[in-house]
Amino acid sequence: MAFYDFTGANGDPIPAAFTTLSGTGDIQSNRLAPLTSVYHVIVDTTADGTFTGILNAGGVAANTVGVSFRVAAVDDYMIAAILPSTGELKLFIGTSGFTQVGAAYTIPGFNASTDYEVSVIASGSSIIINLDGVERINETNSTNLSTAKAGLRLANTSQRADNFTVPDVASITINETDFSNRVYQRNTSSVAAVSFSVSYLGTPTALQYRLLNAVNDTTEIVTWTTFDATPTAGASTLTFNAPASTTSYHVQVRFSNDIGITSLQTIDWLAGDCISIIGQSLSAQLSTVGA
Repeated sequence: MAFYDFTGANGDPIPAAFTTLSGTGDIQSNRLAPLTSVYHVIVDTTADGTFTGILNAGGVAANTVGVSFRVAAVDDYMIAAILPSTGELKLFIGTSGFTQVGAAYTIPGFNASTDYEVSVIASGSSIIINLDGVERINETNSTNLSTAKAGLRLANTSQRADNFTVPDVASITINETDFSNRVYQRNTSSVAAVSFSVSYLGTPTALQYRLLNAVNDTTEIVTWTTFDATPTAGASTLTFNAPASTTSYHVQVRFSNDIGITSLQTIDWLAGDCISIIGQSLSAQLSTVGA
């Protein structure tokens, strides 16, 4: 998870990961603080996941303060917001105004100067909103299902936000070989056992790989194949037999449930015979790696 606590001196800029959609703001008393009447900032994250922020209305019983998610544009997002004027928690679709989704939750003994933790748990069309760790709203809505941005929206200069937590941006990385044109020794069946470590962020259902001709990275030697059906803990190992060839290879890996999340090797490697030439300086002319 990515965590932003807005620690800094008064007047410091907010973390560089944020993009501003509306208004201006900075850090005040180690919190996110608006300098304009509406201040909306977002970060890259995932469409599904848990998005959490500490919200404070700053003692002013007006306007809304909330955790936005599935943000597509300045007037196209969803938001779990506190309404200080009524002491309610609501789910809205944000456009040029707000369209309420489902019923509101009235916060008992609401105080506009109190910190409240608002968490959105989004999974497909299911949206759950927790207040201080307790589920208060449970709705179904399909707005911007695949939009992977979330943020904080404050609507007057007294409001504050803190401790913003969102899922890390999903990604996958495959390690490269030790050096360019490394040759993996083939066996008597003319295949070479190769192994590469893979790390990832996110929640893949399974991990897949394919083997490509490194000349163009489009010709498939092995088509997409699952190598880890139950990935856990952000790490895996790809092990397979590569056919011997004078053509160099690259491996590409991806999430099975989100095929746009991929990683492609850039360093060439081969499967074939490793030959040592010892004791003759003329052999230097034969030592081209991968020859």
